[in-house]
Amino acid sequence: MVSQYSDFTKLKHAKQEAKDHGCFVVEIPTYDKDGFRNGTKFLLYREAEPKNQLVGKRKSLDGIVTLVKLATGMVKPRLQRKGRPMTEAERLKAQREFDEDERRKRMQEEMSNYATEDDE
Repeated sequence: MVSQYSDFTKLKHAKQEAKDHGCFVVEIPTYDKDGFRNGTKFLLYREAEPKNQLVGKRKSLDGIVTLVKLATGMVKPRLQRKGRPMTEAERLKAQREFDEDERRKRMQEEMSNYATEDDE
């Protein structure tokens, strides 16, 4: 039997995954022209000095969960979007982000190997 997750649990897991990879999720309530709340906007930031860097924003919970997975390297970026191919700029941006994450992982791995060599 497959477990079903509530929206709260999905958001909690996405926030934890983002935090583990040096990012954080911000929730901003949205309102219609009459002042009634009609949803939430989600922003994903990467912690950086001197100013945090906006990675992306989404209107839906599933959208922010997918963005967190892409930004943290849990999934590879698709080279084609739903309904239309990616533009060259979108493809290059997705590839650059993926390459940057891979480079960061390799550097962390090398640093951990370097630290263990010093211990011996």
